[in-house]
Amino acid sequence: MERAFGEWVWFKGHPQPFLDLVMSHGAVPFGHCHPRLVEALKREAELVDNNYPFPNKNQVELAERLLSVAPLEQDEYEVLINISGSFVVDKAIELSRIVTGKAAIASFDKAFHGSTLSLLPATDACFVDHSELMTEASIKIPFCEESRCPQGSPSSRTCGCLETSERIIKANQSSLAALLVEPIQGSAGNILPASGYLRAIQEICERHNVLFVVDDLQVGLGRTGRVFSIENFGVENPDIIVTHKGLGGGFYPLVALIARKSIFSAVSRNPLNATVFGGAFLNNAFGCGIALEVLDILLADGVLERVKENGDYFLLGLQNLFSNHPLISRAYGLGYVIGMELTSPDEECLSRADIAREIIAEGMRQHVILYSRGGDGERIKLSPSLTMDRAVIDIALEKIRGVVATASESLLLQSVSRPIGGRNRDGTRGLAFAGSS
Repeated sequence: MERAFGEWVWFKGHPQPFLDLVMSHGAVPFGHCHPRLVEALKREAELVDNNYPFPNKNQVELAERLLSVAPLEQDEYEVLINISGSFVVDKAIELSRIVTGKAAIASFDKAFHGSTLSLLPATDACFVDHSELMTEASIKIPFCEESRCPQGSPSSRTCGCLETSERIIKANQSSLAALLVEPIQGSAGNILPASGYLRAIQEICERHNVLFVVDDLQVGLGRTGRVFSIENFGVENPDIIVTHKGLGGGFYPLVALIARKSIFSAVSRNPLNATVFGGAFLNNAFGCGIALEVLDILLADGVLERVKENGDYFLLGLQNLFSNHPLISRAYGLGYVIGMELTSPDEECLSRADIAREIIAEGMRQHVILYSRGGDGERIKLSPSLTMDRAVIDIALEKIRGVVATASESLLLQSVSRPIGGRNRDGTRGLAFAGSS
């Protein structure tokens, strides 16, 4: 990669640019090298580099701005700003354990909260397999997906997921400090929750004295058309929120932790807990200055509304393209959190992960950057620039149409003239799509 601007990336040896529909998993919120963020970076670099351990103006203003737009009772919360999503989720776990005096952490099936050692139990085994390093048991509860309940019911208020979740949380409440919650499961493929499910889970946590900790790293900061993704799901006043990784604009690894004042004060009573709030880049003035510009851009008139409207336009375009496709079962999403679920005529012959790999590879051949996620790599995940307009969306739709068409033909040519689930002449299994000759 040699340079990037807006939605486009240039690679060495390729004069034509690539359309980036991943944007570093959303860490680049407004397209590459946004002019206002470049100017903010230059401005802040001339003022200060690092300021630890002294407080600074940018830090205070950023904390106030975040609290003013969060779905919280502002006077009841404080903000800690540091680098790296995994680092800050680690801090959320540390705070939860100290304030409750309990050690266990629960999370949803298919959750991804980071790859550091302390986060391994919270991150699903489909993403990391370091079982030999695990020092504690993993407590998992079901994530009731919008399109289907894993226990077979269409209603999250009556399905078995809530009953199962409450049973697990109640059984572990004496040792369970917190439940980590991805409002939309990003690494699983941008999976949306069933209506009312997250609020019901929050109520369960409240009944059993378990902290409700929101991990908004992948889907927050306006990506759903709301500043915080939980605003879409009726969740207010969680105990802790970890903000989106795009807060640093793609230029600086900056993430904020917002927690109840009662949590911070309880932890601060013990002088030995001072290191919880430490770190050489804590409340970094340079990074906070960039983050303030990010919020200025995000909260400008019409930006969030356009994310929702253009996201709906993009999603409808995908649904129209693939409404009856043999390899794509559905397109789904909210704002610019979009996914495509893959399907295979015969999983034994052609796995969904194989289909995803071919689509990603063909995307690079046709100069469009896509990404597969999910426990088995069975979904295409799109995290485009929040400022991508409809003209670029139309280009994206045409490119994706061409990519999927060519990938489908390539997969078909590998198994021409074989019935689905049929056999080759040598007796091995073969595959062709229905209707192929």
